[in-house]
Amino acid sequence: MSQDGEHVIASKSNPTSAGRLPPLSRVILSILALAALIYGWRLFWFLTDDAYIAFRYVSNSLLGHGYVWNPPPFRPVEGYTSFLWVALLDVIWRVFRIPPPSAANVVSLLFASGSLLLGIAFLYKLKLPDRFRPPHRFVLFALVMTGVIANRTFLAWSSSGLETAMFNFFLTLWLYSALILPVGGRGRLFGISFASSMIYMTRPDGLLFVASTLLIIGLAMAGRTGSIPSFLKSGAGAWPLLAVPAHLLWRREFYGEWLPNTYFAKAIGGRDHLLSGLQYIGSFVLEYSLWVWIILLGLVAVRAVRNLRSHPPQAPPWIIAVGFTLIAVSGVTLLIRDHASLATGMLGFAVFGFLLIYLMKVTALKSVALLTIYGHIAYYTIHIGGDHFEYRVYSYLIPLAFLSFLWLLIRNGSGPRLTIAAMATFVVLSLPIPWLHWSASHNLSTHEETSFLKISMVETAERTLPVFPGILRSYLQVYDNWQFALIDRITCLRHQEHKVFHESQIARLPSRDEGSSIRSDSHPVLAGVSVGVASWVLPHVNIIDGLGLNDYVIARNPDLYPSGWMAHERRPPEGYIEGFRPNVIQEGRRFRIVERNRLLTASNIADHERKFASVVESRERDYTEAARWLRENTPASARIAHTGLAAGTNFKQRNVLEDTKGDLKDWRHILNYSLSANRPDYLIVSPYSYWRSVTETWWFGDLYRPLTDVGSLEIYERIMGGVGPEVVSIDAEFESGLHLHSATLTTASIDTAESVCVWLSFRLDHRLSSAYHFRVFLFNDSTGERHAPTDGWPFGDFNAFPTTVWPALKEIVMPVRIPIPSDLPSGDYRAGLQIFDTTLKRELPLTRPDGAGSSEVRFGEWRVGKANLLDE
Repeated sequence: MSQDGEHVIASKSNPTSAGRLPPLSRVILSILALAALIYGWRLFWFLTDDAYIAFRYVSNSLLGHGYVWNPPPFRPVEGYTSFLWVALLDVIWRVFRIPPPSAANVVSLLFASGSLLLGIAFLYKLKLPDRFRPPHRFVLFALVMTGVIANRTFLAWSSSGLETAMFNFFLTLWLYSALILPVGGRGRLFGISFASSMIYMTRPDGLLFVASTLLIIGLAMAGRTGSIPSFLKSGAGAWPLLAVPAHLLWRREFYGEWLPNTYFAKAIGGRDHLLSGLQYIGSFVLEYSLWVWIILLGLVAVRAVRNLRSHPPQAPPWIIAVGFTLIAVSGVTLLIRDHASLATGMLGFAVFGFLLIYLMKVTALKSVALLTIYGHIAYYTIHIGGDHFEYRVYSYLIPLAFLSFLWLLIRNGSGPRLTIAAMATFVVLSLPIPWLHWSASHNLSTHEETSFLKISMVETAERTLPVFPGILRSYLQVYDNWQFALIDRITCLRHQEHKVFHESQIARLPSRDEGSSIRSDSHPVLAGVSVGVASWVLPHVNIIDGLGLNDYVIARNPDLYPSGWMAHERRPPEGYIEGFRPNVIQEGRRFRIVERNRLLTASNIADHERKFASVVESRERDYTEAARWLRENTPASARIAHTGLAAGTNFKQRNVLEDTKGDLKDWRHILNYSLSANRPDYLIVSPYSYWRSVTETWWFGDLYRPLTDVGSLEIYERIMGGVGPEVVSIDAEFESGLHLHSATLTTASIDTAESVCVWLSFRLDHRLSSAYHFRVFLFNDSTGERHAPTDGWPFGDFNAFPTTVWPALKEIVMPVRIPIPSDLPSGDYRAGLQIFDTTLKRELPLTRPDGAGSSEVRFGEWRVGKANLLDE
């Protein structure tokens, strides 16, 4: 048996039948696999809210605006990360008249089918030893396909409306071209060039595969001799790579950036995602029993070490030297930038990967291909910390995991029976957790039930399994702990949550035909956070994306939400959204345009974006200027709250401005809070602080109005010259030790078609383990009816921390804005509040004052009148 690491791949020059199946068996296996995929695709069919972001860009292209989020005069931004996906859906809509929501999942199924067929092609290229007879081969190949087709992650991402299935197909094609196609042939050169270009055009992380392709081509061409024309002719198959610089130049010209806007929205400086990434990949390993694969890999590595002297690796030493040099340079860079844990993780992953490739005795060219996959995994695990969408970024690994498991078994010298038994064991162990999770979650159909969806595998297994050994309990408890910690950071949110959220958006919004009637020449504007479906059903309304994925300014604003939630941390600068004068409001399933007091012109929009862009682009803050402004503008008697000083302390008496490069710079680390009875006249806040000390800081709502922004410090003055709005005492206690002790009301009367803002003040007896969903509404005492229900959760809809990070014995203020319908009858109303526990799937009952059984608090009083609307 050859020890060159490639003995399991059938060579084109040696067309042996070993490891091959008869043509009829291949056809039967392929048809069965595709039929099973279609069934699974229908079972897991779903669309995500984010998919509609790409759909809106396609829509604007057909409307003649190009690939933009909002048409001119708004600045063009690249809020999608999948140019090829957007372009393909664009062509399908233009040619076949099939809109993206109807076409996307069918196209995804085609790409998933392509990935499956490539996996089967991989199987057919495996050269099994002669002792593996045709029945053995058929059973093994069927087991591999069963493992892939029965895998939840593979099935779930065969739909979604996102570009995932396309990305996975081209990545698998690239790997097939690099590992299977003959070395030196034009087909291989064209295959890796074409596939890497398509990977890049599908997602920006495809640049990694483009770089690896260039390295593979360079290694292949290094040993060639001959004339320059023959040398160029041999490399002509790499022409598809020209698409990469062409697209980069187009992006720079059209959007003014080298990277998508989403990169700036999600890349938060100073983040260290090592723990999140390890929990993410750890959950993936436990859920699909990939520890079996790891054990087998270890056995093969031990065998390779034993044979190291008699069979030295083929990879030349300089490959290893270059690899470790890159590792050292990247590690030192990370350490200098004060990311010790990230550096440790990256170094550990890199050293392990290079050593493994060296021990496995894979040729240099194929080492590059395998290390590219390894590097892609390490990037998302160590640097990004996982993904918001379940195991989306690992989904392409599913076919590769089962294929490589069979390859490792053959490499280890296992006989037919042992190989079949091991393969069957791996397949069977990969099924229980994902399908138990599906059985416990697939019937949940409301947003309240699936928000922060946490399915305990310990409890599910106790209900389902007749025997539940302690070791299994411990295994599942570790899995539960990791999953729940990730979900609290909205990382690895499960398929059912995304599915139901999309369905709830469709249910509460008008159809696209209805929404298309909402248009105006006065630049109608709607501001929101979950903007996917809304952006599709309102094609003629300008939408400000509050998370910044589709907004240049918000994507670069250093002022962050305090949640620490993955891809949901950017927030608009103070006054930015207000400058667009949003005038589109929702009433039930309808939208209306409210007449503005002042006209919004194209020049207003351009000037407003330009002004705020210059602010957020200025990363270096002038602390001396901040100190000067405070000294010159703060009254001597003013009470100023800031880091290290209690409310009511005279700012000048403490002399903290003397060292302006020291004390003021340190304020970045803690956001000042002060919402006690003795509120200061001024709040001094650093926009960098929200992520530094989440459990020690709160959002202070609109009790203070923005006075100025100087340097890195924002100064807020108390509303109404130091006289706060009306505070209503409530003194209600919910189960779990959650106290609602007061509400701050800004007005005693409201007009219809406006909104009322309430600041709810909570206090906890102890830390909460559940994410709570809130419902606020208006209650008419005379009729007993509830009106204007507003549903949401902290951060996502109500500008406060998620309940899972609310600390005990501290005051938490959550601002809630209730839109008033235009058809609300005039009269006296009170506000009502209900809280929903998303883990226990029930309303949180009151323990005081109403006693057990009640779950609703009512407070305040408003007089509602009528206002005039302009319905366009």
